Formats: sequence, structure tokens, C-alpha cells
Amino acid sequence: MAKVKGTGMLHVVKALRVRRDHVEPLLPERLRHYLEEKILVASWYPAEDLMELLRTLVHFVPKGIGNAWWWMGEQGARTDLAEVYSAMVQKGNAWATLQRLPRLWRLYHDAGKVEVGVAGSTRAQVILTEVAFAQEDFSQLMAGYLCQMLRAVGAEGGVKLLQSGGPKGARWLVEW
Repeated sequence: MAKVKGTGMLHVVKALRVRRDHVEPLLPERLRHYLEEKILVASWYPAEDLMELLRTLVHFVPKGIGNAWWWMGEQGARTDLAEVYSAMVQKGNAWATLQRLPRLWRLYHDAGKVEVGVAGSTRAQVILTEVAFAQEDFSQLMAGYLCQMLRAVGAEGGVKLLQSGGPKGARWLVEW
């Protein structure tokens, strides 16, 4: 079973706790303990739990946002790359920052493999394999994360989801 680091759970759980009265009826009984227990940032939690918590949180994304999963990915990257893992960002250098993505992935996940390949002078392809939870919703979340990663380095550009989940994994085209 794939696991995620507590740092990846913390902000999701905090956001759910703020809306506790509305969240609790939506959460399966087996996940309600997250509303009570302290999240330990150095501990590992089931990735399936994180995905179910995110599926609950998506109900509370402000209306008019557009793609709620994309937006949640942007919010996650904004927090991660400005606080906990700010050292992963090399201002003004999108390529160098994207090359750090495999290491960043391993800080959060014990399963899956991220590869970043050159797709042109200002383009990269990000490929995520060997992880079962990289379906459409998670793939959109990652697209938003990658988009915010570009903004963090000061680059203009975009992210296109090329493939979500399945046996060949998920792929994104990142342009700046």
C-alpha cells in the first residue's frame, strides 16, 4: 500500500477540520479519526486516505474556481514551495526546478516514480509511473501543482495533461 508523508496530509486535514460540521457526515467512518488525531509531519499515512480526504475537500472549493482539483494542486504547491520545500525552487530557472521534482516526490511519497525529460528548449515532459492513485483527479491535482511550480520560479507558461493514470502512468507537458 502506497503511503504519503504527514507533510502532505497536514494542510488537507487542517482545511477539513475548519469545516468539521459539514465534513464529518461526508467522511467515511474509518477516516473520521483524522479530524481528531494530531498529524505527525514525519510519519507515513495511507495514500488512499489522502485521496479520500481530498475527494471530501473538493466539495468545499469555492464556486467559480474552475477545475477544483487543479486549484487544490496550485494551493498545495503554493504552500509547499513557499514554506516547507522552498529550497526546491530555483528562481528564474524552470528547468532546474523541474529537475528537482523526482526528489520532491520522494519526500512526500514512498511509491511511484517521477521522471522529467526535455521536450524542447522551454518544454519538459513529466511522467509519473508505478503508482495506482494517479487517476484523473490526482492527475489534475498534479497539473495544478506543476503550474504553480512554474509561477514560483517566475516563469510564464502552462501545463497540459497528456495522460492520466492507467498502466502507462500519468504524463504532463510543461511549457515556459
